[in-house]
Amino acid sequence: MSGNENKYITLCLSITHICVVLLHHLSDNFGGMVDIGKMIQKVVREQKWKITDFADAVPTNRRNVYNIFRRRTIDTKLLTKIGHVLNHDFFQYYQSEGIELPIVEEERGSYGLKEQVRKLTEEKTILEIKVKELHKEVQYQNEIIQLLKDKIRKRK
Repeated sequence: MSGNENKYITLCLSITHICVVLLHHLSDNFGGMVDIGKMIQKVVREQKWKITDFADAVPTNRRNVYNIFRRRTIDTKLLTKIGHVLNHDFFQYYQSEGIELPIVEEERGSYGLKEQVRKLTEEKTILEIKVKELHKEVQYQNEIIQLLKDKIRKRK
């Protein structure tokens, strides 16, 4: 195997690694940009709530509280309720991630929420396209690596 082939294989592996890292980053951040369930769980624990007391305050049941802790996304109405119970603004985490969430006062009704949903849906669509493109790039890089491995095997 020549030095150039070794360099090319190394380059392909490096590119594949970068694509995989980017893909994981996008995938990790894709479902709402914030792992909201973990953030809620952190605040509940910091405030030393008993799970049953927190469940009663939301109101929900104990099992659903644990389901909430595992969620990567959450309904804004439920998040607002949880925020009131814990006296904590969970929407701040979305704003710090660069997602603009307009403050919607209840008097404005559902129009502001519909606009917010529309914007988030557009952003989600863009991110889905990026994820698909990265998946294709990783697939292409894997195909190139396999072809190079086959070429090396034939030369042996």
